[in-house]
Amino acid sequence: MAEFSTLSAALRRGRRAVAIGLRRRDLSSTSSKRPRDSELRKGGMAQLVGKFHRPGENHLTEGYVVTDKTQALLQEHLERTGGKAVTRFPPEPNGILHIGHATSINFNFNFAKAHKGVCYLRYDDTNPGKADEQYIRQILEMVQWLGGLAQSIVKKHTHVLVLWCYDLDRSLLSVQQKSSCVHSPTGHTPDKVTFASDYFPQLYQLARRLVSSSLAFVCHQPPHEVRGHHAPPSPWRDRPAEESLHLLEEMRKGKFKEGEATLRMKMVMEDSKVDPVAYRVRFAPHPRTGTDWCIYPTYDYAHCLCDSLEDITHSFCTKEFQMKYVHYLPLVVYSDWNDPRLFTLTALRRRGFPPEAINNFCEQYGVMLTTDGAIHPELLEAFVRDELNHTAPRAMAVLDPVKVVVTNCPLTSETIELEVPDFPKDPARGYHTIPLGPLIYIERSDFMEEGGQRGFRRLTPSQPVGLKYTSSTIAVQQVLKGESGEVDEIHVVMEKLSETGRKPRAFIHWLSNPLPCQVRLYQNLFTADEQDENNTNPSSLQIVNGALVDRSVEGAKPLDKWQFERLGYFCLDSESTHNQLVFNRTATLKQDSHNPIPIAPPSKHHSHQSL
Repeated sequence: MAEFSTLSAALRRGRRAVAIGLRRRDLSSTSSKRPRDSELRKGGMAQLVGKFHRPGENHLTEGYVVTDKTQALLQEHLERTGGKAVTRFPPEPNGILHIGHATSINFNFNFAKAHKGVCYLRYDDTNPGKADEQYIRQILEMVQWLGGLAQSIVKKHTHVLVLWCYDLDRSLLSVQQKSSCVHSPTGHTPDKVTFASDYFPQLYQLARRLVSSSLAFVCHQPPHEVRGHHAPPSPWRDRPAEESLHLLEEMRKGKFKEGEATLRMKMVMEDSKVDPVAYRVRFAPHPRTGTDWCIYPTYDYAHCLCDSLEDITHSFCTKEFQMKYVHYLPLVVYSDWNDPRLFTLTALRRRGFPPEAINNFCEQYGVMLTTDGAIHPELLEAFVRDELNHTAPRAMAVLDPVKVVVTNCPLTSETIELEVPDFPKDPARGYHTIPLGPLIYIERSDFMEEGGQRGFRRLTPSQPVGLKYTSSTIAVQQVLKGESGEVDEIHVVMEKLSETGRKPRAFIHWLSNPLPCQVRLYQNLFTADEQDENNTNPSSLQIVNGALVDRSVEGAKPLDKWQFERLGYFCLDSESTHNQLVFNRTATLKQDSHNPIPIAPPSKHHSHQSL
């Protein structure tokens, strides 16, 4: 009974507790004083992880329930863990991971790493109607992408990976076995992958022992009465333990219909929920156990017990960001959970967000919440820019091209190749070549006729402009317009800077013999902080057809990334084909307020569409 008083006390602490002598710590209670922004910048999560108790010191924390068996249980626990910290990332396989899950991944793995411990990936698959193999595969893929299942282990320890994931389909395993060995900079490698369903037999036996100890009872209140925090008292709360034990076995044998009986625990949870449900009847096949079970444990019951069965030393309850973008998905047209306008991890990956940027963001700001619990995209994008500025090679693209004809020799008769640095500030990292011929393309917004914007520094009929990487300028000879009055073609002469002796006021990007492409420009789904149907952004996706890009991107693979000079950071979309390149804008450049890069208003090549 002493052991079960510990179990009962743990269950009473609910989702913040770990049963049988282990305590779960809520991030908001690590300190009475909220960490300051500057504090996180200095050390981020690496500094915060030092604020928690060490393994075996659970009983010294505030609110810990001590019994006469506490020390013995803790000693047994330390012998099994070797005194190491053991954490876990426990997603439910019923949906797509989002940026809040990335916070949990980073915190749990970083904490274990900081204490030379281990971290598990555990699927909380207690809901057979929602657990899905598709989500199991996608979660594993996203954890791997973030560094949680480093590809470097696939080559060296394939047999271990197969053992962990034996129930996943063969195609996934074969793809993982053939993956190239790429070292993950974050070093997040789960010690093992488990499922809550692994423990269904143990969880059921523990439920029987709770009933035998009069700590749980079978109830027949309809589901709508049991839900919420103010359910009426159950008239079956005081039924004899022997009767509840018999009825629980009848539930196990399928003698009750769904909703006719539940097993409830005699307790008040920390969030004031009274007598929470531990087991309910579900006649639905489970993706791993099939039809072996027709009753399934609830999250409230199973989560903390699985933590105990796995000897988890620190069961962190991270307050994941409230994904308001996801809440209001019905308000916009989108194609799938990987729509780049969303903040699911699959969407961020498709948009071109590097995992290193997400990890860095989570390390420094992931444990902080704004007053409304929402994530501000601008903050995450700052980390993306910082990462891509060092890792994305440069290329040139033109979104709204206008044709420019060079009329003077020698370019009228030949094309030359120019070497351009992939990283202009660090040329030693490599070069790519681009052609320069008598026909080039520039942004329409880089040309302005006389009488236009005052202080315009680029090409006008009376003002030459420099072409990047050519050591040359172009000067207007003639402007040709179509019937609509729009400029169709500009004839220019090209001169070497060494010959003119004059430095132009600006240099612009350009293309010659380019590749056609489609570019997708993304903005926030909402135009205001209030994210409702009155503030949806009709321009959240702008598709630019007729864009051009230089030939250095030929042979690129989906998710390859570049900085398109003066335009922003882009990646190749998964919908690209050999005949149709598609680029997603990952983030804009940090623009100079004194010299913003103007992009012309949508022309006939621009459209606002959904994917």
